[in-house]
Amino acid sequence: MIETTVTDQVDNGVTAPGAEVVTTQQLDPSFTALLGESTAAEEKTEVEQLPPLEMPPELDPARIKLAEEAAKNAAGFLFFALQESTGRSYNLTEQAANKLAKGIAPCLVKYGVGEPSALFIKWKVEIDALMALGALGYGMYKAHKQYQKEEKEAAAHGNQS
Repeated sequence: MIETTVTDQVDNGVTAPGAEVVTTQQLDPSFTALLGESTAAEEKTEVEQLPPLEMPPELDPARIKLAEEAAKNAAGFLFFALQESTGRSYNLTEQAANKLAKGIAPCLVKYGVGEPSALFIKWKVEIDALMALGALGYGMYKAHKQYQKEEKEAAAHGNQS
């Protein structure tokens, strides 16, 4: 820190000649280092030690496997829906769904998200069948719409010639 002496004091806009005021100004730490002055941060030589991290609780492998299966099914369904609705391939394959499921399953179990409920477990076969039928039906609907569009374009093109 640098102290400066001012010979005029300003008080409410009025200068009192001859008054002496000592002011302290804080300089940039790089300048104080050049001047040989130390800052409070530099004076602290003791390194703070952080407490050790707690070990995460052991996750039940059976729950992870169930969450992985649920995540894989959900990812596969979402991948299919996205690609079918946009008509584009995003390279979202079964392998990508498996990789995603393996990566997120432990996190899902840790926070209790995505664990299959008793209702889901009881009706899993039926839910899987409905999802498969829905995917097939949606694919047929999209194909039908595409054929209608192509027929309409062909009819319009045939009328113009």
